[in-house]
Amino acid sequence: MLHEFSNWTDLLISYLNNDDMKITKIVGPTTNNPAIVVDLDTKADIGRMVCWSDGAFDAEILNIETGFTRYRIDDTLKVGDCFPSIFSKFFSKFGLDAKLLPAGVWSGTDESDEVAF
Repeated sequence: MLHEFSNWTDLLISYLNNDDMKITKIVGPTTNNPAIVVDLDTKADIGRMVCWSDGAFDAEILNIETGFTRYRIDDTLKVGDCFPSIFSKFFSKFGLDAKLLPAGVWSGTDESDEVAF
């Protein structure tokens, strides 16, 4: 699952990273439950998506000026979940339509969750 999420976030970066939105991907250290962290920065907001190899994820957006949380979700991905659908509300807070995001689905068949970081 983490491998699929990583590949999807690579596509996001290639689609969305521009002067108005900076996107950074951080691959967490090797642990029993490694994670991928994706930070999104705009002039008004900062956001973060984190996905762990066990399928747990969270996403949060903070307004830079006020420090208030604009959006927050934490849940667990299930086999067949479509990443753009799961994160659609997150991206809508940045003014992006999830239908325009690259496809990405967790098939649950990926054996490479034990990716060496």
